Amino acid sequence: MPPVEGHEQARDAHHAQQLQRAVDLKTQRAAHGVALGYIGRTLSPRSRRMRIISTFLPPETLAITSGRPTVVMAFDTLVDEKSHVVGITVGSMQGPDLADVLVSELGQAIIDRCTRHLAQNYPQAITVIAGVASVGNAVQRVRRVLAKAPPQSFVLLLCVDNKVYDAAFPALGVDFQSANMQPH
Repeated sequence: MPPVEGHEQARDAHHAQQLQRAVDLKTQRAAHGVALGYIGRTLSPRSRRMRIISTFLPPETLAITSGRPTVVMAFDTLVDEKSHVVGITVGSMQGPDLADVLVSELGQAIIDRCTRHLAQNYPQAITVIAGVASVGNAVQRVRRVLAKAPPQSFVLLLCVDNKVYDAAFPALGVDFQSANMQPH
């Protein structure tokens, strides 16, 4: 089914809002001297203690942001003692390969950023593509996928819609202080 006109623009706007909220939260906490104490904590006391910490990959210039350095939802993620490259976006799968993923222009920028980082740092790594379909078990799904993914793999989390994305994102334990806007 072809995407509804304006749907990709809405998704791109949503991603931009998510990043702005993250930066605003970081700024508010820094202004009040509040530490980001929730990073890496287990999200459910019933679940196995699993430490997840995600740091933003350095920004790159993107055509969709008029060539300005841009931080996208692409991360170096530490899950206990395993490291992964993780991308999260709204999209869907039309087949078994990364080429079969349907995402917005910003979603494609996330995939491209992760694959470049992977090629530079983990050239023999595999790609794990995981769908996240419901709000109710989004956190558990993300945690399960990250726990089972082989070390040094690229994990692409494809959320079915913005609500699922919002529910899944906290499971990544993102260190918002790592959103450095200086390209490397």
